[in-house]
Amino acid sequence: MERTATQCITYGLYMLSTVWEKKANGCIIDTCMQISHEPVQIAIAVSNQSYTCELLKKSGIFAVSILDETCTFETIKHFGYQSGRDVDKMKTLELPVNEQGIPYLGWQSVAMLGATVTEKISCGSHTLFIGTVIKSKILSEKAPLTYAEYQRRVKMYT
Repeated sequence: MERTATQCITYGLYMLSTVWEKKANGCIIDTCMQISHEPVQIAIAVSNQSYTCELLKKSGIFAVSILDETCTFETIKHFGYQSGRDVDKMKTLELPVNEQGIPYLGWQSVAMLGATVTEKISCGSHTLFIGTVIKSKILSEKAPLTYAEYQRRVKMYT
């Protein structure tokens, strides 16, 4: 099997955040899609090894920041290349907080979606969370960052 064939699937890049008992955390994910327009629902896939997944399973609330084309590798590295178990990712940043009390990336993002989990589905290495969007906010008019663009332009700095 050619594992790189799945890299041809179109993805975006997102900063997923949640909060549980005053502990906020975030990570980078590449799977977020709208699955219903009434009510507005989205599905996100999160690695079971991530601290964000652990907190999300407890809290049942999350925010998705849709990263824009200006998003830097430093931002992706901050949220995606270190664990919240070892580093408080939110401590050094002054992030806005949505009505659910969840911090989100207010810059380098196109929009923020705040949701409540309605269903969890175990999918091997990941958990698929279905969430009903209860708050959304447009943050910029820039184009969203795609996974292909990230691989081509942003990740080259690693």
